[in-house]
Amino acid sequence: MTRLNFDSDSNNTLVVSFPDIGGRRNLPGILFGVPPHVSYSDVLKENDNAYHIEAFYRWRVNDNISVTPGLWVILNPENNSNNDTQYVGVVRTTLRFLICSIIDLLKTGVKTQSFSVF
Repeated sequence: MTRLNFDSDSNNTLVVSFPDIGGRRNLPGILFGVPPHVSYSDVLKENDNAYHIEAFYRWRVNDNISVTPGLWVILNPENNSNNDTQYVGVVRTTLRFLICSIIDLLKTGVKTQSFSVF
């Protein structure tokens, strides 16, 4: 006997950002979202919704380095209202040295045999 499992899931996200606040190419923003949620399945049905709220500020140190501190708040983790709200602090650092150097080489038409990065 073959059993067919039908399911449906949904997720949504709204992002609002404010370019150039606090300096050129800086980016503060706020994100509100609903992580994936099983709304219908003959195996599992989740009655609660989890919610994800994130605030961040990308600060451009210079053309090659940016630092983005942020705070995540997760309400009803794992789509279960019995779970405590979770708070996560995060700091992301982006380094663009290698990619920018390679792109600049390709744009100028300079052909290289090999290169090393230390």
